Amino acid sequence: MRIQPGARTAWEGLALLACAALGFQLLISGRVHLFVGTIITTLLWIACPILTIMGLWTLVRAVRHPNTAGHHRNRIGMLIVAPVALGMFVPLQPLSLLGAASYRPAVRSASPSPDQDFSDSWNDGPPKAPKSVSPVAIDPKTGKTVGGYDNGGDNIGSDRNGPMGPPPQHWPALKGNPAELTIYDYVQRADDSRGIATLKGRKLTMIGFVSAAPEDPDHAWVLARLKMWCCVADALPFMTTMVDAPSRPAGGSWIRVTGTYLPSSANGDTRFKVDRFEKIPVPENPYI
Repeated sequence: MRIQPGARTAWEGLALLACAALGFQLLISGRVHLFVGTIITTLLWIACPILTIMGLWTLVRAVRHPNTAGHHRNRIGMLIVAPVALGMFVPLQPLSLLGAASYRPAVRSASPSPDQDFSDSWNDGPPKAPKSVSPVAIDPKTGKTVGGYDNGGDNIGSDRNGPMGPPPQHWPALKGNPAELTIYDYVQRADDSRGIATLKGRKLTMIGFVSAAPEDPDHAWVLARLKMWCCVADALPFMTTMVDAPSRPAGGSWIRVTGTYLPSSANGDTRFKVDRFEKIPVPENPYI
């Protein structure tokens, strides 16, 4: 069956309008924050009106010139309808528990020995201050870490968190009592001696979701949250082990924890001493 040029042009116009409709739907509903960052959101506000104009112009052209076929037409372009249909009719959910629990970047090349004691990482009370542990995955030629993410610096930190660039020369002072900060900010500060100085002696509060600790899911849990740089494709989880919590919240629940800084464990995992926590609704923007 041969498709008339005008009908094909009309379908192309409808596809453009569908793309614009999906973009406006995500923007107006606020769900755009589940998938892209601020810069791309701004670009979407520009692109959606342009797609609308292009779609309407294409439909008008199909009506006025139904028998005119364009040059170099390619039907493969109609495949754009598939992701648009999925976006409009399939419920969209943010990344959460599964992504944070399964992400383990290869920052260290050596595997821990079977008799290595990691008990000071878990939720069994504040342990002694950890001894300094040197990273073992270092390129002897460049001096940089091997595997995982370098992101412009050699700030290794925990082997379960994502990329962190070099720490700033001066950490901003924390405001409020308790001082509110993101998990990403806490992990960065807790991995730098100057950042640790800003955490010590302060009441702190953070928001995130509960996940079993990747290293010991039966006995420890972490507060986690995903940081998005550009879009959901590059979102990575950051987490810190919760210690001395009065109870263990349900996995996947969103909570606000209040407590104090604890030194990192011997294997480099950051930790937080919990004084109290409360369950909260899922934030409108679950990423940081």
